[in-house]
Parts: sequence; C-alpha cells; structure tokens
Amino acid sequence: MISSRSSGQSSFVGQLNLIPVRLVNPSERLVSFDGQVVRVGRFAEQFSAEKPRLAVRPEELNPGHAPGENNLQGKIESINYLGSIVRLRVEMGGMLFSMDIFMDIFERNLVLPRVGDRYDLHFPVDACWLI
Repeated sequence: MISSRSSGQSSFVGQLNLIPVRLVNPSERLVSFDGQVVRVGRFAEQFSAEKPRLAVRPEELNPGHAPGENNLQGKIESINYLGSIVRLRVEMGGMLFSMDIFMDIFERNLVLPRVGDRYDLHFPVDACWLI
C-alpha cells in the first residue's frame, strides 16, 4: 500500500515504514527528509545509495520528545482504533509514518491527539536502518 500523497514517495509494507531520505553524512549514519535529520542504527546489506530509504517499525515510534533519540515533528493525518492498538498516521513533508500505540491498563488515561494536531514523536537510533 502506498502511504503518501504522491505515489512512490513513502510506503508502509506489512509492519514497516519505508521513507525515502537523503544521505547527509554516511560515516555518522545521518540522513534527512523534510528538513529533519535522523541517525540510523545500521545500513542493510542491500543498501541503495541511489535511493536510500529509512526503515522503522510502527511500534518503535513513541509520542513526545526524548533526549538522545531521533526526534521528529509532523501533523496527525488519521487515528484508527484497532482493538488494543491505536494506529496514528503522522504526515511529514508529504510522507506518512504509521505509529502504533498499544493501549493497556497503564495507558487508560493517555490523551490521544486530534487529526490536524502538530505531533512530536521519537524513536531510538537502533530501532531504524537504511535500506
């Protein structure tokens, strides 16, 4: 399924977000998209320098800002309730990230954003890779 406004920019494959990025500093594993910089944990064996893509699973994305992690800002595009999972779709520069929040007894008081809200999310460096 293509998950961007223009076909081929970003895709959600099974349980993996794939986002086209630009290499900023390969030796430091830095990439960028939409003016935001991300440090990747590793490069895949079949890494494509011509068309690099950031890969990160929806459950690795967390709400808010965290020092020392990859921090991004976007806008809530949609909210879907899937039983005990809430899937947020966060738009950044025309690309959509899928983010899964697992609702359990500890998150009953969690306040979810609304469609159109600005939204901060973060994920650990070792939770993403470049393919």
